[in-house]
Amino acid sequence: MDEVLMGVHWGLSKNPRHASLFPEIPETGLRFAAVDAAPGVPEMRIFFTISEDDQYVDLLVIERAEGDDPDEPVVS
Repeated sequence: MDEVLMGVHWGLSKNPRHASLFPEIPETGLRFAAVDAAPGVPEMRIFFTISEDDQYVDLLVIERAEGDDPDEPVVS
């Protein structure tokens, strides 16, 4: 899980406005990174905003994608 989050952080640090990797949710100012399921890592979405001056990325929420069982352990 740590490696996945480090990869998302790296992508956000390089180009948080990359439209195909981090699509914007219309009329909200929110963007998200979708993380595909892998062994030990559930499918999830990471929501964030970007400051108007492009200096800051604020991570807001990490959530499991719909359909994942919240009672199933993330790491087995």
